[in-house]
Amino acid sequence: MHYDFPIIHHIDDVLLAIEGRDEFVVAERDGFKVVNYNVGYEDTFTIDVQETMKNHGFFIPKGLMRRECRGLIFYPDGRIMSRPFHKFFNVGEREETLLHNIDMSRDHAIVEKMDGSMIRPMMVNGKLRLGTKMGVTDTSIAAENYLHTRPDWAELSVWMEGAVKMGVTPLFEFIAPDNRIVIEYNDPDLVLLAIRHNESGNYLVEQNSTPASLTRVPSYGAVDGSFEDYIARQRGKEGREGDIIRFADGHMLKIKNDWYVRIHKVKDKIRSDRHVLALLLENDLDDVYPHLDENDFNRIKKYEADFHVALHRKVVDIEFKARDAWLAANFNKKELATKILPKSYIARDDWPIVFRYADGIDDFYELVMGRVRKGLGNTAKYNELAHWLGLNEDDEENS
Repeated sequence: MHYDFPIIHHIDDVLLAIEGRDEFVVAERDGFKVVNYNVGYEDTFTIDVQETMKNHGFFIPKGLMRRECRGLIFYPDGRIMSRPFHKFFNVGEREETLLHNIDMSRDHAIVEKMDGSMIRPMMVNGKLRLGTKMGVTDTSIAAENYLHTRPDWAELSVWMEGAVKMGVTPLFEFIAPDNRIVIEYNDPDLVLLAIRHNESGNYLVEQNSTPASLTRVPSYGAVDGSFEDYIARQRGKEGREGDIIRFADGHMLKIKNDWYVRIHKVKDKIRSDRHVLALLLENDLDDVYPHLDENDFNRIKKYEADFHVALHRKVVDIEFKARDAWLAANFNKKELATKILPKSYIARDDWPIVFRYADGIDDFYELVMGRVRKGLGNTAKYNELAHWLGLNEDDEENS
């Protein structure tokens, strides 16, 4: 787990490590380039000494470089602009982080694992911007908006811009009531987590020039006593995400609380209306409700009620239309398809159910539910379904 971080001067230093790896993306943006990963396969971050590359005079495993490719930002000419945290893992997640492979005699500190979004400053076309792993996004724009509400925003902006130009990356966690993952924060803030040297990858001790007004990530000293006992105690706590064990050489471990993991899994299940509807149709919402806070509970309850109203309305509406159209066609399918439906006020999306009725299937509830179940495959399909039912379209989630 403890190794020298690879040197990165230019995007060419990392491309060989991700060549042929479809889990990584190199994205061209206006004013910068991003190297990030979309998914981690079993071997994506493995340190394999049989798979090496040259790195400024040394041969290193490609896996070490791939661990850096989680939001690297480069200037248009390829020079490194911003280097966020390297990929690190939970205790027990990999062979190298099993308890018997962790040397807790090394100098280390315990810091709070914040539950927000990683943010760092960038220079885009000569202008200071804040970015997430993929650069300027809606979340980073929200962080920028917050920054400009602070009385010290001018001082912080000058310091951030100076840091970028000096070749270091200040790393923040953006927390806010409307940027909530699981933990509820009452006030927005940019919490300083670390400062990293872009080229060497080393984590730096804060300089005297770091603004005193910045909130620092809470730190709790070192592990006292058995590491195994410490982990058991921490995992049993509630109301916080967990801890980071940060070693003096910059390497880190994550310890997430069982409470947080459980709630996060529930949150993931209800992250969009499409997912809520899937739970509703499987009769699984009763298992979810006990784990929700008041806001989520009320949101899901409202959606459940709205869906049942919309479903009933659609069943009644389409039954009336189908029976009326079939009667007008004098119970003739050809007449229905060629004359009645094309001239009717029945939406084309409803025609398949009318044809099913003409085939002798008159359970309109099941006919509508069949259409509903087909709308859960991805966001685009759900949005079409929501429009068909008259629900608010869920356009926030990616398909």
